[in-house]
Amino acid sequence: MKQCHDQINEILFTNICGLKKARGQLTASTDVKPEDIKDCVVADFSPQQCSKSCGTDGGRQNLTRSVIQEANEYGVRCPILRVEKTCNQFPCPINCELGSWSSWGKCSKECGGGIRGRVRQIKVRPDFGGSACDPQQETQQCNADSCDVDCELAEWTKFGPCSRACSGGSQKRIRKVISPAKGAGKCAKPMHPSRMERRECNTQDCPPDAQCEGKLDVVFVVDSSGSWTEKGFGVVKSFMSKMVKRFSLGPNMIELGLVQFSKRAQILQTLTTDPAKIDKAVSNLRYSRGLTDMAAGLLTAQTVLFKGRKTAQSLVVVVTDGKPSFKFSTKNVAAKLRQSGARLVFMPIRAFGESPFLREWSTQPWRENVFRVKQGLAELDEKQDQWVFKMLTSTCAKVGSELLRKLEGEKAAAAAEPVPVATTSSPSSTASQQDDVGFTATTITTTTTSTTTTTTTMRETTTLDQDAEFAKLLR
Repeated sequence: MKQCHDQINEILFTNICGLKKARGQLTASTDVKPEDIKDCVVADFSPQQCSKSCGTDGGRQNLTRSVIQEANEYGVRCPILRVEKTCNQFPCPINCELGSWSSWGKCSKECGGGIRGRVRQIKVRPDFGGSACDPQQETQQCNADSCDVDCELAEWTKFGPCSRACSGGSQKRIRKVISPAKGAGKCAKPMHPSRMERRECNTQDCPPDAQCEGKLDVVFVVDSSGSWTEKGFGVVKSFMSKMVKRFSLGPNMIELGLVQFSKRAQILQTLTTDPAKIDKAVSNLRYSRGLTDMAAGLLTAQTVLFKGRKTAQSLVVVVTDGKPSFKFSTKNVAAKLRQSGARLVFMPIRAFGESPFLREWSTQPWRENVFRVKQGLAELDEKQDQWVFKMLTSTCAKVGSELLRKLEGEKAAAAAEPVPVATTSSPSSTASQQDDVGFTATTITTTTTSTTTTTTTMRETTTLDQDAEFAKLLR
């Protein structure tokens, strides 16, 4: 740099000055005076903008200067007024480039305020004076809610089927837990009114010839252990023989299955709509003696229901002496059976002592699902028809009655006949009678004066039929 500076000074202040002096000496012998000589005078070079800001090859830059004084015929001509040179010949700066943020990580706390973070990777590192990278990590607060959170409940479900077909049952609807309570948060128990609501249903009296109808998969689980005597088990078998005949079997009606248990469980009949198969299965009930492994019986009933219909309600009725051998395992199996959606009903035939655990194991409310024969086998033997009627109407959501259908048909036929004279009719009368098992049977009488003979015959026949039925019920 110094050498270049020295050369410029040499040219400007030594060489040029020497030339000017020599020129003056030469012109002294001529008519041209020194003041007549006008050399070209130019300004300093002014640089223009470089074509590139950076690059290994650089850009191009123009340098221009203007003429301050033009030369005359005796003076020195103007030098070059425009030159071009390389400029900005250095690597361009490389700025930092970052990738996209990752998703937020897991919060350090589930509640009470925690921290979560996310990161991003460097795609291009900075160089040659490029801009530095922004932060590659970022954090934020999360789960700032209190650790004590009440549970969240779903909307009310629809009301389920009625627990009884007549004489007053109940149906319920519930609110399921969507998210459980946290910390010291609260959540009502399943039976609390805020989560379960019941209403009365089917309050009409039961017809004496009630027959179980509706789409229902029913499994009877019969205790054949040594808690009975062989004679006592014969009473249970007789009861079952009558009980199964009060179910209307069919593809869109009832399907019945039968299981017996003692120290082990056995499937006597899978779900079927064939009455002959059910009758044969009941006849094959055998007194087995041994332990009362009710847990095995319930597990086997659940196996039978695996092949049940998805659109049918499931019902398991356990006929037992109420003294299971393995209470802990039976409790667990009963809970799983209920959780599968099946209704679990117990019929303990026990004269002495209570079986309070059955109330816990059954579907709730237990009063609609535990039916104790308080006087034991003696009562069941004496009042089999009443207990068949009670268990039928207490477990079926829908019952049919040939008697009522016959009355309705005859009433409709009578109403369709021409009436030659003015008629008067008395409203139907209903007489209810309650037996000592705790159920109400109903006698229905309809009288139309314009069809006295027909109605009287019908009433007499009906009364005789009902009287015969009530005689059985009230024996």
